[in-house]
Amino acid sequence: MFSIFKKKPQISSGGVFPFTADIHSHILPGIDDGAPDAAASILLIKGMMAAGITSAVATPHIIGDLYRNNSETIGKALEITTNALKENQIDFNIKAAAEYMMDDYFLELLRTKTPLLPIKDNMVLTEFSYAEKPANV
Repeated sequence: MFSIFKKKPQISSGGVFPFTADIHSHILPGIDDGAPDAAASILLIKGMMAAGITSAVATPHIIGDLYRNNSETIGKALEITTNALKENQIDFNIKAAAEYMMDDYFLELLRTKTPLLPIKDNMVLTEFSYAEKPANV
């Protein structure tokens, strides 16, 4: 009756997911609650590769009262990670964007027309407070 129950999802060869690119990860070292250092970044990336992921857009948090990351801090962490990948001879495509908490700091960035770090084109990754429903979404 329903073909969705008969069809099995296609999985990429060698992977466990039906995709090979990750667009939300905290694998850049030392700038948020993700990888604490470059060695941990490499371990996380190796795990992603074992699952069939071949590229990632790292999206460290930008939260006003906790992680005030910006293009400079994220760029430095990305450079550390790409250098570690080269040193370990790991072929993994990594870029960086950000995950913005929709807080007062985010609104400040918008008011001051601070360039945001998009995942692609003009798309940014956002998150809401875990404590309360956001106002003015």
